[in-house]
Amino acid sequence: AFGTSGLGEITERIYRKEDSNLGWRRLLFSLCLFNAVIHERKKYDALGWNLPYEFTSSDLEVAILNLEILLQGETEIPWTALRYLIGEVVYGGRVTDYWDRRCLNGMLVRFYRPAIM
Repeated sequence: AFGTSGLGEITERIYRKEDSNLGWRRLLFSLCLFNAVIHERKKYDALGWNLPYEFTSSDLEVAILNLEILLQGETEIPWTALRYLIGEVVYGGRVTDYWDRRCLNGMLVRFYRPAIM
């Protein structure tokens, strides 16, 4: 299972998960890229985020677990549920500024949409 190491690392085994469906690899890659952008914005202080936020590797780990759970047994990708859980709960739970939350969710819409499939 993901997260047994506690390091939040994405391994080849996770990426090439055998029982995956519905574009697991594309969704996982997009989520990892979103995570990287979130962390990169922290380097620019007030130009990146209005307030400093402590995003951690556990945020990515929880987001991947949510992705895995939401895709189990589904015939269609639940885009709205994915974006809500990741944007409002996992990452957005740390974001307190309205404009930062708006920015985060705006970026997530670009990374999690049917066009990536």
